[in-house]
Amino acid sequence: MLLLLLLLLLLSPSPTWSDCGIQFPWIEPAVKQHSVRMLRSAKQSIQKSNEEALAKLMKIRWGKYHPGMEQVTLYLNNSGSVAINVTRISPPNQPYKPVGIIRVLERAVEKHNQELAQLMGNKGNMTFIFQTEDQPTTFAHLNYKLPLFSMCTEEGTIDLPVPDFTFDNYPEAGYAKTGFWDILELLKIKSHMIPWRTREPHVFMRHFAGGNAYSAALKYKLACASVVFMFESPYREFFYPALVPDVHYVSLPEVTSAELRKDVFPRIKVLIKTFQREYALMSPPLATAARDFIVNQLTPDAVSCYWLKLLVAYSRLWYAADSSVETFRTAYVEYHCRTNAIPQTWSTTAVPQLYHRCGVPLPYKCRTTDMEYNCCTTVVPQNGVLQQYHCRTTDMEYYCCTTVVPHSGSYSTRVLA
Repeated sequence: MLLLLLLLLLLSPSPTWSDCGIQFPWIEPAVKQHSVRMLRSAKQSIQKSNEEALAKLMKIRWGKYHPGMEQVTLYLNNSGSVAINVTRISPPNQPYKPVGIIRVLERAVEKHNQELAQLMGNKGNMTFIFQTEDQPTTFAHLNYKLPLFSMCTEEGTIDLPVPDFTFDNYPEAGYAKTGFWDILELLKIKSHMIPWRTREPHVFMRHFAGGNAYSAALKYKLACASVVFMFESPYREFFYPALVPDVHYVSLPEVTSAELRKDVFPRIKVLIKTFQREYALMSPPLATAARDFIVNQLTPDAVSCYWLKLLVAYSRLWYAADSSVETFRTAYVEYHCRTNAIPQTWSTTAVPQLYHRCGVPLPYKCRTTDMEYNCCTTVVPQNGVLQQYHCRTTDMEYYCCTTVVPHSGSYSTRVLA
């Protein structure tokens, strides 16, 4: 009974959580993508307490260097509103970095205070640590239970990417107002002052995002309504999952200098000639789509919405983590079911037995007819009434117990024991 109450507390839906996601439809898929490695890593260390997990993050070093870190605690004040307490763990390499990140977070907490208060309820405070280096830090193979919040992430880490300091301030830009949205207004004016047909025909935006750190410049270049050629990088900012190659930018691979000369440079020349020939008088759809995404989908409200969704995803780990392994596993599967993140390759054949190899029979409430079909049964309920299913496909069992679905659909019974 206690386990069931915990599940209901952790996983009860809140309609207000999805409101901003309707206006910014890229955010929830992006958060899901960023969260997968976090949940996989957490499973390996779920027996540790949150305090132990935070202490492990604080000990991260690069040789003798301690990355700049701030600990953030969300708590309910006497009036029932969510407030923020920030404690410095180690100094940043630039003082304006944590200041900018915290200000953006504060605006998000202010805008979505009601939703966050509902999320936290009587479950207690929620704490996370963000770091201010230009690279992700929590490597997946070290099995951290909790991730760091960072300005970028990559495949080999579990860092959760958050909006960086440039959304609030960037003193090195040299303007009176240096926040991204202030600069964006200037870029919008400039882009209309210089129509496409009068722009220098050989000038295209090139974005080099490789090397050992992320580059914050991409959003500025996309906002210029120019064709952006981007060399792909393992380091990805929070909004990258929303960008589509050949829709918002031209994707170029990171290769050796020899391959650049042999393959990439000739391709760039061909593409530039094509753009010049086909779009002599008007900007290419690719350039327009890039600018429209930045202007309409990377707004202050969108960034606040992203923070909300990320905190919701993180909370499912933070609050479930100290309960039990089974609670965490159930929360993991239920989260993916409820947020429509179950892979399309999962079998739709339901095994009749109401049994679950992760430990005990557990309820999964698939909240759309599609998920009821994909997750649980070959029959889609016609009346739309939510039902309890005990998903019994091999893929579901494997996903619950190891959090990794093999492409082949096979799994080891030793892992499930």
